[in-house]
Amino acid sequence: MSEWELYDGRIPTTSLKMPKVDNGRIRYLTKDEADEIISELKTRPSN
Repeated sequence: MSEWELYDGRIPTTSLKMPKVDNGRIRYLTKDEADEIISELKTRPSN
């Protein structure tokens, strides 16, 4: 940023620690579970 002469100081985010995210899949639905969910959704009114 000093190139543009907007800010001449320490960047405040250099010590920021980003949280670690675990996006790992625990398990997949079985075919029976998926069919059950779909059947249940079909019985509900759509908004």
